[in-house]
Amino acid sequence: MTFALAKNKDLSLVVPGLFSYQTRVKAAVYSHNASSAINISKDIVTCSMNKTVKGTGTLNITLNASRNFLNLLFPDDLINVYFQHDADTGWIRTFFGYIDRIEESYTVAETGVPTTVYTVVCSGWE
Repeated sequence: MTFALAKNKDLSLVVPGLFSYQTRVKAAVYSHNASSAINISKDIVTCSMNKTVKGTGTLNITLNASRNFLNLLFPDDLINVYFQHDADTGWIRTFFGYIDRIEESYTVAETGVPTTVYTVVCSGWE
């Protein structure tokens, strides 16, 4: 059986029983320097979590440099991270904890274009 698909077509439309899902992430930081939650969802480039049965969980989030996060987020600020598997399910909180540190990484490509990203390292207690 062969299927011909146009560019950017969803394979689930032509193959019965095949589903297409998109996982989304949102994160909010409750800082001691802000009166309301800081939404960092649109700035997330990568999100990596690790959790063991006995130990605390860890979270690493890489953020693009749309804002200066060194002046916005601080160690001991609270962070909540939620995931949504697809549009039909609700948001599920998967991480709650403290920010341990914020790292800034500055690189310059061979073309001379500079890139800045921030990595937020967190530890949880759930």
